Amino acid sequence: MNVRTREIIAEAGEKLFSAFTGNQVTHIFSRVARQAELKGFKLHSLRHTFASALVAHGVDIYTVSKLLGHTDLKTTMVYAKVGVGSMRSAVDQLRI
Repeated sequence: MNVRTREIIAEAGEKLFSAFTGNQVTHIFSRVARQAELKGFKLHSLRHTFASALVAHGVDIYTVSKLLGHTDLKTTMVYAKVGVGSMRSAVDQLRI
């Protein structure tokens, strides 16, 4: 979690998540995503977004793997999509 996320959770208090079951959180998230017209976007999509954002910001795949709780880097590779911009940036680092 980043600093702002921690602040929001601290402001909401410890009971923020205890009032909901996992299924309720999933259902609420799905409803909000539909209302926002985010087709095909599920709660689990946030793991993919998190992993891809970390990679795009230069975090190494091993660290991303540990943050996601994976023991196999192949699993992490499914989550961490590398965008064209990131690949271009990597190649640009070789320019002298």
